[in-house]
Amino acid sequence: MLKRIFFLFIIIILMISCRKAVTRPNMSNLGTPPSEEGIPEIPDITPPDNEEDYYIKANDTEDMIKNKIQKYYDKHSIYVALIDDTENNIEKNGTIEKINNIINNDIYSQGVFLDLSKTDMTKISDNLFMDSKHLSSVKLPETITSIGVGAFSNAKALSAINFPSVLNEIGKGAFYGCANLQEVNLEYAQIKIISDQSFDGCLKLAKVTLPNMLLAINEKAFNNCESLTAINFPATLEDMGEGAFLKCKSLQEANLKDTQITILSNYVFSDCNNLTLVTLPDGLLGMENGAFSYCTSLEEITFPENFIVIGNSVFYECISLKKVNFNDKLKSIYHYAFYGCSSLSKISLPSSLQELGAAGLAEIFPECTSLSDVEYLGTNPEDIAYFGNIFGTSSNPQNLYLPNVDDPASIQPPSQDPNPWINFLGYDWTDKIKYRESMPNEII
Repeated sequence: MLKRIFFLFIIIILMISCRKAVTRPNMSNLGTPPSEEGIPEIPDITPPDNEEDYYIKANDTEDMIKNKIQKYYDKHSIYVALIDDTENNIEKNGTIEKINNIINNDIYSQGVFLDLSKTDMTKISDNLFMDSKHLSSVKLPETITSIGVGAFSNAKALSAINFPSVLNEIGKGAFYGCANLQEVNLEYAQIKIISDQSFDGCLKLAKVTLPNMLLAINEKAFNNCESLTAINFPATLEDMGEGAFLKCKSLQEANLKDTQITILSNYVFSDCNNLTLVTLPDGLLGMENGAFSYCTSLEEITFPENFIVIGNSVFYECISLKKVNFNDKLKSIYHYAFYGCSSLSKISLPSSLQELGAAGLAEIFPECTSLSDVEYLGTNPEDIAYFGNIFGTSSNPQNLYLPNVDDPASIQPPSQDPNPWINFLGYDWTDKIKYRESMPNEII
């Protein structure tokens, strides 16, 4: 939070002063939806002939619970725990704890379905199903309003669960490490915040539907969801925390166009190596450090009208990045922002730029081995503060295009001062400057 406040402060300073130096930012469902192919359904369990002896009561002993689960299995070849009682009785008798003790036995290794739909439970308590070995699917009652901290954490067999329409809270790490969970549909839930690490490590999570009232996706909420291919970003969304989608290696598109996000946090989409299309919101002002680092399939990025700050290493090792479309209000780019963007052949720097790099950390485009053409739309080389060769020693651009600058040698009377453009941005441009020429538009 302190880092976010600090970054916002930087942006405010930049917006009120066009020449003041910028301080470097810190690094640091209603029921279940129709099933799609490959995504497990939550079973619709209705005991035949209304046989009440299948139903578990809160005061049943463990032996009685075992017998009811086994009786259902003997007739239907599926392990089911059906609970029919009140929340008070369930809590008072430790019914869930008894069931957990039973189904952790390896005799249930094929998985157990837990049906709570006939209860009036309003909450799933903190850590209630943590480390449950064989809990494979859960049907929650429509009365559930909250799922507690770590409630299903490391329930590695869990593959399906519904999210009731009155649900308004999912606690931190609630589904952390649920490696077999395949879909999360929160479309009709009343969730405003996805808490820290809520779905961190859900390796098979392929589809997420977020509610239309969502305001924030917190730190590492979907970290390491390596199978995630589809997710919507609601128009109400204002914030995404650090590493919110870190290592979502199957994610191909991030359409943030209609959101209210103003800052993209540190590493928010880092290591999403199949991310090819990113659409930024109109109100975006800045990107914090490493936001898209190691997004090795990203080919193009377009900055919105009022964007002003690119943090450290934002596009680090984006080896497929070919086209960068800056706006005309960009003010600061910090060190290593485009490190290793080896497919980038052209770059046009706007006249609004004030600062490149930071003291002792100058390089912006190192290891951009295809970078040949650089264009600057300004008229004065001293308008940009920089701290060394921003191209490093591994990038070797061949042309500097200055479409708004006359050749100093053509000015009458001729200037007696050295040509101020020769060492522009700390690089030797001798015999490489194209005055009054615009950079060719085509991408090599």
